Amino acid sequence: MSATVLLAVVFVLSLTLVTWLLNQLPQRMIVGFDATQRHSPLDGIRGILALSVFTHHFFKNYFFQTTGRWQSPNIDFFTNLGSVPVSLFFLITGYLFFGKLKQPRMDWQYLYRSRLQRIVPLYLFLGICIVAIYFTQQHPPLPLSEWQQWTLRWLSFNNQSLKDFYAWPLVAGAAWTLLYEWGFYFSLPLLFLLAHPKQLSQWQNIAMLMISLPVLYYVFTHTTLKLYWLFLLAFFAVWLQDFFKNLLAKFPAVFAIALCLLTLFILFKTSAYSYGQMLLCGLLFCFIANGFTYFGVLYQQGLKVLGELSYSLYLTHGLVMYVWFNLLHLHDFSQSITAYVWTYPLVLVFVVMFAVIGYNYIEKPLMHRPNYRRDATTVLQS
Repeated sequence: MSATVLLAVVFVLSLTLVTWLLNQLPQRMIVGFDATQRHSPLDGIRGILALSVFTHHFFKNYFFQTTGRWQSPNIDFFTNLGSVPVSLFFLITGYLFFGKLKQPRMDWQYLYRSRLQRIVPLYLFLGICIVAIYFTQQHPPLPLSEWQQWTLRWLSFNNQSLKDFYAWPLVAGAAWTLLYEWGFYFSLPLLFLLAHPKQLSQWQNIAMLMISLPVLYYVFTHTTLKLYWLFLLAFFAVWLQDFFKNLLAKFPAVFAIALCLLTLFILFKTSAYSYGQMLLCGLLFCFIANGFTYFGVLYQQGLKVLGELSYSLYLTHGLVMYVWFNLLHLHDFSQSITAYVWTYPLVLVFVVMFAVIGYNYIEKPLMHRPNYRRDATTVLQS
């Protein structure tokens, strides 16, 4: 059995086990997770996506430890374990906010404050961890100007390395997507005014547009523009929601089988972030957003809980792996890759445990402030 097939099998078995364990949580613990009170397949799919990204980076970490380079082997399935989840995360963000753009008015202050409360605290915690690990590894002291430059880059979601300290594996490279998220958030004033031209008469909308334009210039000059199509493709899931719901209602078995086959085709036969992959991910997402659940799997309570933890899991799994393999040296990399794959379930347990801690003590306190909770019924954290 090849290492790729073995990792795929171990991933599915581990996902099943984690989902089952989370399903066993007592009711008093479940009520603390908002996702369990919602009836949306998006919560369940986010849990799978976050674990898929971890699996992708777990395999990538092996090549970093053995070659010194954070790179992927040239295998579509392996690469797509990272690109497809990121694509669907972008589509989820686009879907949620295109739904909000249908409203005739926007509370921009609330929107951006809620995004800051959602994204920034855990990201800042990760930055503090990078600094702490830098000092524990006895690197030479940096001049104040270097610290200032790194802090500015970190706060602008750009470049995580500290001079000779290669910090990319510590965040598993996952933080790069946050700059794209902010790019989309700051395009919302323009999209809103295109959808509601009469709102040009409101000074708040004009002011927000003027603020957003220089931010967009910065973001667009530091990102790959074609990836923003993923946010825009989500518009069809909102605009044609009745069409997709009717198809699923009229031909449930046919579309269930077809969409499962489409998922496999995307994973095994498309190239990462190609236009073909993005279009197919967009098509698949239109059905998921409008009720396709992979035979009810996405409604599993355990997956919903995992979905609630997805941001913490997505952002901190690199930190857990770095501590495990680089600081504590809990694996001998002179062994075969097969031996490395068998450490996956144990590392996954600690990744999920750390995500629970991050969610409960960093994310949740701010998420449950009145400002954040004001629109809780319509917010699925992207």
